[in-house]
Amino acid sequence: MYRPDREVQLDFYHPDIACPHLFKEGSFYYVLREKLDRWVAELDFRPLYCPDNGRPATSPRAPAKALVLQHLFNLSDRQLEESCRYDMRFKFVLGISLDDFGFDHSLFGRFRARLLKDPHYKQVLFRQIDLLKAEGYVKPDEAQRIDATHMVANIAIPSATELIRQCLRQVLVKMKRKANPVYRAFRGAQEELVRRYLEGEGARPARGRLTPAERQERLTRVVRDAQTLLAWLEQQPETPPAVARAAELLRRALFQNTEPAPDGSGYREQKEAHPGRLVSAIDADARHGAKSQKKFTGYQVHQTQPPRAASLPTLP
Repeated sequence: MYRPDREVQLDFYHPDIACPHLFKEGSFYYVLREKLDRWVAELDFRPLYCPDNGRPATSPRAPAKALVLQHLFNLSDRQLEESCRYDMRFKFVLGISLDDFGFDHSLFGRFRARLLKDPHYKQVLFRQIDLLKAEGYVKPDEAQRIDATHMVANIAIPSATELIRQCLRQVLVKMKRKANPVYRAFRGAQEELVRRYLEGEGARPARGRLTPAERQERLTRVVRDAQTLLAWLEQQPETPPAVARAAELLRRALFQNTEPAPDGSGYREQKEAHPGRLVSAIDADARHGAKSQKKFTGYQVHQTQPPRAASLPTLP
């Protein structure tokens, strides 16, 4: 549940009280905080939260500013966690006390995912562009040059069997967390399947080397279990959004990575390449790609710059 910001009294460990002499007016971090405060103050986070149910959430404005700092200083989520906890500059910009532990690194991934899944996230981007125009950094209707580079995803690339197993297990975990009555009903109907992927051999990758026949047998078993789960979910009158999204990833993994074996013995991995193939159950946005004859797994990053600039910056 969203709770509007309230004006609170600053404690003795707040940077504005403990060390105001370190961040004088006009300094980089003072100006940065001033502009970030003005930006997030005009953002409406209410559509991201339930209006009348759940425990009141802390203000999302500090994590929003932390993501800007992450991009500005090119930090990973764990590095951002450490900076928010130990770096006085970050605490000053975020407006948190010196003895505040900051944020766990897992919060940033969940916060980004929530922003991107909500249809109102584009309003945040458009509002940011309006503020940049007001500051004179972007001129209205000005032509822009565009350059692109690749960003490698920090993920392992699983086999088809492992990808489907991970997607299947994610569906079961989402059912257990988000739709417990649905989960209990499915577990009552498919007790062995649920135990296999939450507690048994399906809860972890296969160990040791497998022969081609053993790999096909394992793939066939995982595919048939996934088909059983999807067929059962399709018969349900209503499915929570989180479960529906996980089930859609499972369908994509099945369609893009498997096909019936010609001899009718089960299933085998597809050799045909699919555009936009799902490559990870952990990061569904990552894709196989190529740039300048160099293959990678990750994302395409585009950067724009007005032609009045001398040159585009060097990109990694």
